[in-house]
Formats: sequence, C-alpha cells, structure tokens
Amino acid sequence: RRMIKKITNPAEYLALLENLDQIFHDQSAAHLAPISKEGLATLAVPQLLTWTYHCWSNEALDSIFLGQAGFNPLFNKTVFQDILWLSKSGYGMKLFKTALDFAKSYDIVIMGSVKAQNNKKLEKLYKKLGFQEDSSSWVKSLN
Repeated sequence: RRMIKKITNPAEYLALLENLDQIFHDQSAAHLAPISKEGLATLAVPQLLTWTYHCWSNEALDSIFLGQAGFNPLFNKTVFQDILWLSKSGYGMKLFKTALDFAKSYDIVIMGSVKAQNNKKLEKLYKKLGFQEDSSSWVKSLN
C-alpha cells in the first residue's frame, strides 16, 4: 500500500527538498525564474508547516505537494494555492487528491492552482477535474 503523509517536521521537510534537488533543476525550465531550494527551505518551521504551508509526500520522500492556505479578502474565503507539485515515483495524483481532500475537509471552498507556462498536460488535467481558469500570472524581473 502506498503511504502518503503530511510533513510537519522541519528535518523531514528539509530531507524531502534534498531528495528533490535534481528535479528542481529539471522543472525550472518551465518557469521564468528558477525554483529556489533555499527559499523553500525557509518554510522549515513547525508552525508554518502546520498552519500556513501544507506539505505531503510519500514514505521515500521523493515526491511533494506543497500548498499555502490563507484568507483572501477578495473572495471572503480561505484559498488553498499550490506552490510545488513534483513526483519522482508516480505519487503525483495521489498527493494532489490528498491536498484536495484536505481543502474540502476544512471547508476551503476555492483551491487555486498555478501551472507553469505552456503545460498543456496539466491544463487538461485541471479541466478534467472540474477546475476553471480564473486568471493568468505575468512575471517581469526587475533586476
């Protein structure tokens, strides 16, 4: 049986990031800015991993779904926004469904999903699951 677990222990979270180091580099090409392992590591605080950022992985710690929950005054609802969703070993959908179940169990009515540019496969999946496109993100580096 494949086991999914919520990651709230900072050491375990950091080990997960280490295990995914190579996949970050592989996935960075889909974004305009590179994925920052150092930035993600700043979330390694028990309170953050319990209340604001929600992370799930498999027992091997080689797959991740990381999302952020927060109140959005525009909608007057708590929004659960995915930040990072990667899998080395085929746990991707299981992690995603776990995150959806979490959002539903806490009555988080809206779950926003970010997709990297030009990812038609992911766009097709979101549509199949009943998501509707609400907006797009536009990015410009000011450096």
